Amino acid sequence: MKVRFKHQLKIQYSRVIEALSLLCALSNNSHHETVLDLSAYDDLKLQYASFFELLNNLPKMRFAWLEFALVSTERDHIDALIKDIRKCSTERLLVILLEHEIDEIEAVKLLKSESDLKTLIKQWGYDEILFEIISSLPEVMDLFCEILYALDGNEAFNQKLDELIQTASYEPFLNIFKEGTVFRHPLSFAQELMGKPFWNIADYSNYEFIPVNYISPFSMRLMDDQTMIYIQSIEKVKRNQDEYLDSILDPLKSISDATRLKILKMLYMHPMYGKEIADALNLTTPTVSHHLDALNQQGLVNVEKVKQIKYFSTNYTLLSRKLDDVTKYVKEK
Repeated sequence: MKVRFKHQLKIQYSRVIEALSLLCALSNNSHHETVLDLSAYDDLKLQYASFFELLNNLPKMRFAWLEFALVSTERDHIDALIKDIRKCSTERLLVILLEHEIDEIEAVKLLKSESDLKTLIKQWGYDEILFEIISSLPEVMDLFCEILYALDGNEAFNQKLDELIQTASYEPFLNIFKEGTVFRHPLSFAQELMGKPFWNIADYSNYEFIPVNYISPFSMRLMDDQTMIYIQSIEKVKRNQDEYLDSILDPLKSISDATRLKILKMLYMHPMYGKEIADALNLTTPTVSHHLDALNQQGLVNVEKVKQIKYFSTNYTLLSRKLDDVTKYVKEK
């Protein structure tokens, strides 16, 4: 039986998302270099070295710039996206840059109080580079838009997108998305693709499924109150045996700590937020945040925002897969 729902569903490749993803990749190439050759953009990186240096020093926010896709429904024309971005107030831009961790009322207060802004940045574990970006946000956004314009006319970027279309590189993923949403609600299907449940189960008005080259090797979703965009990497990391072994060992090392194992056990029962976990284990919130960061880096916890609060849950699917990988590796001849 085909699924019938009242939401808008878009399944397509996107020039806009490719450009935003490339900008993120150029800001921290170490996470993409195993699958992407970005040497054709060396001149552009040099031209905007100050901007990319700022972003490179904020690795935790390396995908935050993708959030600006949510200000517009435009997916093909980069100039139209830029026009929509320029219509945003400074407060709205700050909300988006901080990945909706605050609302616009809080943004207004933060922009008026340097001390409150510095306190928040410190609480989140960032340094003064983020404060520097926020303090000069209009100028930073001008540079951001200028780089998007530059990518729009970049020969290497246009050649690569033409190649992806001509070689039908997007097609297998588009077909998977189309088939998967025939009998499944798009939210449920996105959960399956990401291999984890979403604790933020509120429905959306708009769903988009987009295969992307320049996000590789990552897949993720973007969301606000109305829209969920699932972004699928079209390239995967090709690991050698040593790297494969490391991929098995690293998650296991992260749970060799008894406290982290206790946290996973608690989060398997139901999702919890940081202070709740800290109170249950009689630990400080910064200590729990440290353990959650370590688990999150290995993908062992899911993170979902519900009304500006981050809830964590055990990624049992990945945990089981890693334990199975140990068995397979030991039995492998």
